[in-house]
Amino acid sequence: MINSFLLPNGGHLSAARHWALIFLCLLGWGTAQAQLEPPTDDPGDEEGPTATVTIECDRVCVTFTGISNAPDNRWLFGDGTSATGLSVTHCYKDVDFYTLRWAHRVSPFDPWNYYSFPLQAIFVGEGCGSVRKISDLVAKTVLPSGGSNNRTLYVFGDLDADLNYQFNGCTFNVLPGSVVKVTNRAKLTLNGGSMQPHIPNNCTKQLWNGLEAHPYTELTTMGGLSINYALYGIRPVSSPHTIGPKLDISSTIFDKNFIGICGNSGHFGIGKFQGNTFTGGPIPYGIRFCTSGQLPAGIPYLNWSYAGIYVDGNMRGSLWLPGSAGNTFSNLPVGVYAQHCDVFLTGCTFNNILLSHLGAAMPPSMHGSAVIGKINGYERLFFTNGLNVNTADRGIFVEVFGENNAVNIAQSNIVGTQNGI
Repeated sequence: MINSFLLPNGGHLSAARHWALIFLCLLGWGTAQAQLEPPTDDPGDEEGPTATVTIECDRVCVTFTGISNAPDNRWLFGDGTSATGLSVTHCYKDVDFYTLRWAHRVSPFDPWNYYSFPLQAIFVGEGCGSVRKISDLVAKTVLPSGGSNNRTLYVFGDLDADLNYQFNGCTFNVLPGSVVKVTNRAKLTLNGGSMQPHIPNNCTKQLWNGLEAHPYTELTTMGGLSINYALYGIRPVSSPHTIGPKLDISSTIFDKNFIGICGNSGHFGIGKFQGNTFTGGPIPYGIRFCTSGQLPAGIPYLNWSYAGIYVDGNMRGSLWLPGSAGNTFSNLPVGVYAQHCDVFLTGCTFNNILLSHLGAAMPPSMHGSAVIGKINGYERLFFTNGLNVNTADRGIFVEVFGENNAVNIAQSNIVGTQNGI
């Protein structure tokens, strides 16, 4: 797929003599649409060049076209190669921070005119399985220190948030199978914007693998951030004898992910959980893992969203949300699925939670339930304070194994179900 790089100011650049700058920070490969920021010079009245880009699974190719009234064009691509001509195509295969130099003149007797304009979109990574660190991108001034506003990032490989960083209103297009992860005791804040898979030319349509928060880290999502078509929208990861990640999740939209929040890889904490929306539906993409990864045991993938939240306490996880409020789960086979752990859930509304979303042939104990709780012994389930279920096969489904378990259901409203509890 080919998209255009658009020049602002009506496609005009100044006649000042400066090197033209295009920044291609290649985080990976895919099809990109980008826009050139205004030039650093006075635009003047002179027509500017245009560029189109084709990003494939293993390279990015850019076609640069000069101006028709100045056919003598010179292009230095920033990777040690150059070309001349009115229209040239160059393919970048190595990941680097490139500077494109462009100059033109009307005749051999005229001086060269140089132009300066940065590229808004950022390309990061070397493809599936590669890792780029935010600290490296900041050190190379690809990203500003501290945070970025209203940027578009094409992430082809894993992006490692290894220092404190905030993205405001940014768009992430992520290669299928790749993750954006928080490591190195860092805090990542995502305020607004969106995250979704990016399907390059000639690549299989598959899910991206979502956000991962690792031990001793913090992940905050807010401001209407939309997480779409991920295998796991957010996945906290920890191991024994470590402090699990802390999550603050508010005003976040989880749309058509296989699982919105998947806590099957160790313990974690949620400090704030308010005003979030989990919406399911058909997923027209398959699953791909660039690195290690697997589906939770016993949960099939049928190209449909499965659960808003899934927690498995066998990996020392729990779901403890006593302060949650204003969260909505809609059009899912399962709203919240928690097994082998303590659960404290308040302030959630479940709409249209039906087994029919997945068709037939699924164990009725596993699907069509707003809340599923499976407890093994000495575990507690608390569902209270504004738990609302509207239209579901089952409202609350609990399986109890072992002794000394506790189930507390209070101040809840369950209507339109075949079985309330």
